[in-house]
Amino acid sequence: MASKKIYYILALPLRFLVFGVAQVALATHNRAGEISIEQVGDCNESLTIKAIVVTYSKTSSTMADRDTVTVCWGDGFCDRVVRTNGPGNPPQGEPLENDIKKNFYIAFHTYPSRGTYVISMNDPNRVGGILNVNFPNSEQIRFHIQTTYTFPNPQFQGCNNTPVLLQPPVDVACVGKRYTHNPNAFDQDGDSLSYHFIVPYQDAGLPVPNYMFPNMINPN
Repeated sequence: MASKKIYYILALPLRFLVFGVAQVALATHNRAGEISIEQVGDCNESLTIKAIVVTYSKTSSTMADRDTVTVCWGDGFCDRVVRTNGPGNPPQGEPLENDIKKNFYIAFHTYPSRGTYVISMNDPNRVGGILNVNFPNSEQIRFHIQTTYTFPNPQFQGCNNTPVLLQPPVDVACVGKRYTHNPNAFDQDGDSLSYHFIVPYQDAGLPVPNYMFPNMINPN
């Protein structure tokens, strides 16, 4: 059994949002996201993975809606990947409660050799009104998610798949009340999991500016 780390970030929304210009409100978009990786084919031979990118966006931000995103594979190549869920042609995503939309983007990629790769997705539009990301202008900071994948030694380790988060990050918290979120991570390989808080990124290796951990924020 191996051990895997899940790096988790927290972005805290305002109780209410007031935008002076309609275009600014429409520009806000990405609220949360994750990337999970599955190894495809014979673990002893295959160098192909399946990437599942999930984003949670603002349904009413129609001008920033993404039917296609760019996934970079960490080996110098990137692909445009279309959205696969929801009604319509092309699919429009799955609307949830509280002005949230769930979006799936699925793609396959074959690597030239075994190794460790960082798979990422980057988008200009982060949701506005985040208290602990460049407040009060979080919508000016790019939205970036990534995961690290290592091809295991087939002789000793078998297949390798990244954990998935079974609990969507779309909870609604109350000011002044204890807030608990359990991402409910699951690993199909049976590996042990641990959680670590990190500062979110605005691009590969580039943390967002003016970030505060939740215990640094005045609850009033």
